Amino acid sequence: MNSTAALDVVARDSTCSLIYVDGMPCSSMSHLHAEVLVVHYACQLAFRRGWSQAIVECDCQTAITLSSTKTIPPWNFAGLVTNIRSWLTNLQLSSHGLSVKTTKLLTGLLALHIPFMNSTAALDVVARDSTCSLIYVDGMPCSSMSHLHAEVLVVHYAGQLAFRRGWSQAIVESDCQTAITLSSTKTITPWNFAGLVNNIRSWSTNLQLSFSWTKRENNKVAHWVARFAYSSALPFR
Repeated sequence: MNSTAALDVVARDSTCSLIYVDGMPCSSMSHLHAEVLVVHYACQLAFRRGWSQAIVECDCQTAITLSSTKTIPPWNFAGLVTNIRSWLTNLQLSSHGLSVKTTKLLTGLLALHIPFMNSTAALDVVARDSTCSLIYVDGMPCSSMSHLHAEVLVVHYAGQLAFRRGWSQAIVESDCQTAITLSSTKTITPWNFAGLVNNIRSWSTNLQLSFSWTKRENNKVAHWVARFAYSSALPFR
């Protein structure tokens, strides 16, 4: 028989500010059907509000797998899954399984470019858990060959931090789209920092990390930390 359930969506922006909350009772044929219903509802909400590049999180791994891969869904809710996949493609949404230890790593960079010489910069990582509670902050000055090199350095530092602390399924955010593309795809890397990118991709595979681009103005906390680190002679935590 059909079961009675309640679904809800809590939407936050990249600063973790609450922007939307909605919930309603629903009828479902099974627990999995109910989980797919709520992912469908979240994607439908993103579609209606034009929230492109949103991240849909769910603690049901099967619902996430059905939504984000070509796995054949049960026939009785194949239509829901087809809709979800269409919205994921059209809005460039991403979906993630959410575990108790899911961590979001916000990366920031403050750079002072000196033409034809290494540049002085400061990199930082701000880590939050899935409830948006702050769990770790780190920043340090560094030397880089270019702005892109510095952006890759900070993503590398975030990946290394996730590896050292065992933060599997963490989400690494950066406001540098090129650094995110190099880290998450098989794009050919500039030779002078190919080693960094290879490390990032290895950690990504082993820890099931994912990478997300965010607008610079949405990354204010990370950049504030980078600014502080830039004025400090020593690393801080």
